[in-house]
Amino acid sequence: MQNVKMISVSLDTDRLKWIKAIQNENMEWDNVIENGEFEGKVVKTYGVKAIPSIFLIDHKGIII
Repeated sequence: MQNVKMISVSLDTDRLKWIKAIQNENMEWDNVIENGEFEGKVVKTYGVKAIPSIFLIDHKGIII
């Protein structure tokens, strides 16, 4: 697929545990951590109610 990018957003509260998981699972795509857990901006913007959640988002940030 062209023009597709995978991004993982973690709700972990332990940054070191999160980094170790990325390394152990060989997650070679972009990974970010949402420090606000379920109150964070990303979670609220996309209406995340549970994890894992999967979304297909266009280049404008709109859920397809």
